[in-house]
Amino acid sequence: MKLALALMLALSGTDVAASALPAHGLLVDGVNRRATAARKVRRKLRASAARRGNRVRIAGRGNNSSSELTAPLIPVMEIDSDGLKKLLQRGEGEAARPLLLNFWATWCGPCRKEFPDLVKIDAEYRGRALEFVLVSADDVSDIKTSVPKFLQEMRAVMPAYLLNATDTEAAIAQVDPAWGGELPATFLFDRQGKLVFKHTGLIDAAELRAAINKVMSDE
Repeated sequence: MKLALALMLALSGTDVAASALPAHGLLVDGVNRRATAARKVRRKLRASAARRGNRVRIAGRGNNSSSELTAPLIPVMEIDSDGLKKLLQRGEGEAARPLLLNFWATWCGPCRKEFPDLVKIDAEYRGRALEFVLVSADDVSDIKTSVPKFLQEMRAVMPAYLLNATDTEAAIAQVDPAWGGELPATFLFDRQGKLVFKHTGLIDAAELRAAINKVMSDE
C-alpha cells in the first residue's frame, strides 16, 4: 500500500521522502516484484514521453528559438550483482578514481527532480578524475525505451546501467549494508573504494559538491 501511494505521488510530481517508505521498498519492489502500480506509472511516463517526442533544444539558443536537434538515445546496459561488485572496485595507483554512484528510477519523483543537479555536477567534475555512474531500478523491459529516453531529455552522458539482479537485497548490501534500498540514493567512494559519503532522498547539490571536493583534496 505504501509503495503504491509513493508511486502515485511520484507521478504527480510530489516529493516523497525516501525514509517514509519501508526498508527495501523502492529498489526491491521496483526490480524484483515488478509491482503493478510501478508498471502503470511507467506506461503513463512512456506515453507522456512519446507525446513530447525525442527532440531537445540546442544548448545556448535563446528562449524564442525553435531550432532543435534529435539527440541519440543514451545506451543503458544491464548490470547484475557481480557487475556491481566489479564496478565498486577501484583501480590502483594514480589511475584509481573516486566513484560517485546514483541509484534512481524514472517512476521516482525525487529522482527526476534531482537529475538536473546531477547532470550539472557531472559536467563540472567530468574532467577532474571523478567517475560518475547511474544505476536504474526500472523494469528490464524499459532498458531501451523510457530509461534512455529520460536520460536523453536530461542530456545526461554518464555511464548508465539498469540493475537486473537475482538477489536484489544482496546487491544493495554490496553498496552499503546500512542502505535499505530507498530511492534516490547517492554514494561516494574514494580511490581505495571506501564509502565516504552517502545520502538517500533528494540530494542537496551543495552538500554533494562539498563531499566531492573533500574526497579529491584528500587524495
